[in-house]
This record gives sequence, structure tokens and C-alpha cells, in this order.
Amino acid sequence: MDVLFLIIGGLGVLVLALSLLIGDLLHFDIDHPDAGGVFSLPAIAGFVGAFGFGAAIVSALGVPGGTAVAAAGGVVAAVPTAWLATRLARMAMNMRTDGTPTQRDMIGTTGVVVTPITVNGFGEVRISSAGSR
Repeated sequence: MDVLFLIIGGLGVLVLALSLLIGDLLHFDIDHPDAGGVFSLPAIAGFVGAFGFGAAIVSALGVPGGTAVAAAGGVVAAVPTAWLATRLARMAMNMRTDGTPTQRDMIGTTGVVVTPITVNGFGEVRISSAGSR
């Protein structure tokens, strides 16, 4: 049973990694107040991953009670992990960022020519806007 729990945990981690690298793979379009919370992909993947690994740890420790106790141990590990994944995902989504500079923001800015500008072509110019290059 340890191997099954490890596979479940690995699948949870894989889905979480893919969701962070690629984006929301399985976007749930449901009208529920918690759709961005407990039913979000990071929360579900965190729950599944922690459940699998937590249950595998309890099972490997040889605690009496078998699979049911191992599953209960997995749930005990999974609930706070899902909560933490939800909080971290919300913080990342609501993070304040600066606006993306546009061409209009660059007009009138002094720059330095990095690559010579040809007569009928392009070159490279480095400018500073709002403290960044």
C-alpha cells in the first residue's frame, strides 16, 4: 500500500508543478464562492500530494490500524497543506506589480546607443525608465 500512496503523492506534486509552470490546466468554471479557494488547482494538488505522502509515511511507520489509519494520517497532513497552497496562490495572484512600460512612456527619454543604428535598419538603444533599464 506504501507504493500506491507514494504514487498518489507524486501525482499531486506533478499536477502542482505543471500548474505553476504552465498555468491552470484544469480551470474550474463553476459559480461557487470558493472556486478560487478550496476548489482551485493548487489547493487540490497540494491536498492530493500531501495526502499521498502523509499516508505513505504513516503506513511506513507501521502504526497499527492499517490502511484506514494511514489514510487518516494523510488527511491530517493534507488539510493544512491545501490551506497553505490556497493562501500562497492567492498571495501570488493578488501581488502588486508595476505597469508594463509602453512606447508612449519612452518618448523624450535620453538613451545610450548600444548597437549602431544603420541608415535603413535598426539598432539597439538602452534607456532608463522609472529606475529600470
